[in-house]
Amino acid sequence: ATSGLAGLLEATQRFETLAVAEPDDWLSSYWTALAYTQLGLFAGDERQPLQNQLARVYYEKAWSLRPEDDRSVEADFLALEGLLYGFLANDESEDGAEALFDRSAGAWAKAEETDPDNPMVWMNRGIALLADEETRNEGHDLCEKAIALYEERLESTRPNWGRQFLDV
Repeated sequence: ATSGLAGLLEATQRFETLAVAEPDDWLSSYWTALAYTQLGLFAGDERQPLQNQLARVYYEKAWSLRPEDDRSVEADFLALEGLLYGFLANDESEDGAEALFDRSAGAWAKAEETDPDNPMVWMNRGIALLADEETRNEGHDLCEKAIALYEERLESTRPNWGRQFLDV
């Protein structure tokens, strides 16, 4: 197995191959979308806008195939939408970015409303508070809550991305 950026590129290619080979499988498209967001984030170069657009394409495909009437899965999708549109906003001019940041914030809020025990929601809220010394303790507490919520999901096939950031 390859590590670092090369490993992330390899993982993204494997997810995409699976998503193409299994066009009716929402989970492979979901993971491909997530992989492209992470590849764009960690590559941090001129390819990031393209990788974010590819993430959007796979996200929309996965959304169209998602299981209906499952609040936890819907919250997972909304969490990924929040992440994706936050990254897409970084690729836009100031005028276009505001609407995308609003969509990102709305998706995160709806994810929390849909499933208050979604660990990705608590992780996102906690990490956002860690940078400021005044809110660092609250951020730490929210991250601890996310870790506890992740524990319930780690052995499942449900998406549970982001857990590795809490270890850092």
